[in-house]
Amino acid sequence: LQYAIQCFDLIPDNALGKISLQVMQQMVSDPKLFCPSSERLSQRVATYIRSNESEINEETFFFLTHTNLMPVIDPSEAMWLLWFGASNFMNTLIDESMGGYEVSLKRRCIVAASMDWRTVLLNSVQNASEQRQHGVIDGKGNDASPINRRRLFQDGGGQQEVSGTSLNYLNLPDDIRVELLEEAFLKAAGENDEYGYGSRMNMGNPGNNSTYVRIGASNESYHSVDHRSDVSKRDGVKGIRERAWY
Repeated sequence: LQYAIQCFDLIPDNALGKISLQVMQQMVSDPKLFCPSSERLSQRVATYIRSNESEINEETFFFLTHTNLMPVIDPSEAMWLLWFGASNFMNTLIDESMGGYEVSLKRRCIVAASMDWRTVLLNSVQNASEQRQHGVIDGKGNDASPINRRRLFQDGGGQQEVSGTSLNYLNLPDDIRVELLEEAFLKAAGENDEYGYGSRMNMGNPGNNSTYVRIGASNESYHSVDHRSDVSKRDGVKGIRERAWY
């Protein structure tokens, strides 16, 4: 077990998925775990959960995705973790018991997705729009035909298959999709301000550099860019959204 802990980041994905749930929990919580960053750990945990979905329950999902283990989620896994949590363990996804809204798994995933909004979100929104145009889904994101959403659809002269990330986005609850888009919009506005394009909009704020301590072989610190939008502006949007929903 100690050897596996020290080589954790090097374990192949197929071998990682064969580790028992009890051992996996011991590994990720061990102070000597070899994993270079919180983002990388989130990739490993998501890979493990996908290989063992039938064995994951609310308690184990909460443990494996805890903010103390991975305060920062990798953008490549953010949409899948959002979808999996919303589909199976909503209580864990929105849990704020360990520090409030900002450290909930939902918030961490939304922040991560907005970090790479061009890749993670823009493609998903474009795919959703194309599916509506081709009658694959209706205006509310529901299946518009007996054929599964993953079917091929015509796009100009060729055919495309809906990506997994886009399917995860389409299957999220409406309120989470709204929050994702709001965060991406504020992130994009902040990037425009950074380059002098959006100063007149008075929106967004380039992220601040934050330092996180990651459990690892030497308990080293690593730097992760905090791309969250200005808190006061974001909370203002959040309040408007809550009034609209409730």
